[in-house]
Amino acid sequence: MLLDWMEQTFHLVRTHRVKVERKDYLRLTVLVIPPTLLFTLFGLYYWVKWIVPYTGL
Repeated sequence: MLLDWMEQTFHLVRTHRVKVERKDYLRLTVLVIPPTLLFTLFGLYYWVKWIVPYTGL
């Protein structure tokens, strides 16, 4: 999935002749995905913790 996203982005960037190297994409990916994943997982955890008492589980 990640590589597919990168390839589509590279295609778009190449079409407009913008020079961006793969290492720049990898650096951005390493900086963005882990915090986003943690934020999403914490949000899911607290949402489930909030909703479960109302379901009777």
